Amino acid sequence: MAPKLSLGIPPIRLGLYAVLTLFSFILFCLTAARLHYTTTKLDFYESVVAELLFTGLMTMIWSIFVIVAMFQRLEFRFITTFLGEIIVLVVLWFFWIVGSGIASCGESCAAATLAWEMGSED
Repeated sequence: MAPKLSLGIPPIRLGLYAVLTLFSFILFCLTAARLHYTTTKLDFYESVVAELLFTGLMTMIWSIFVIVAMFQRLEFRFITTFLGEIIVLVVLWFFWIVGSGIASCGESCAAATLAWEMGSED
């Protein structure tokens, strides 16, 4: 059994949410800088950059909420259940996958990336 903090919180889960918060903060900062650069210097912006900005912000908010809920022992009807947490993480995962797929190789490649992630062979 994994060791627990003095409050009964598993340190691995807390650490993973802290790392997720850090990565989403880095994504948020990089996409905000790119969005600022493209709108001020080049007079346009790519919609995927706005999507990645939204993804980073939502992931930060969710991670901080879960960390606070763990420390303060907050109980909500659906959100703090295991199923609710997994559903939110899966939705955020799809945001990350689609955003990174479109940002790295365009919209046609992103559809193939999402199909591969879903297990489709077409």
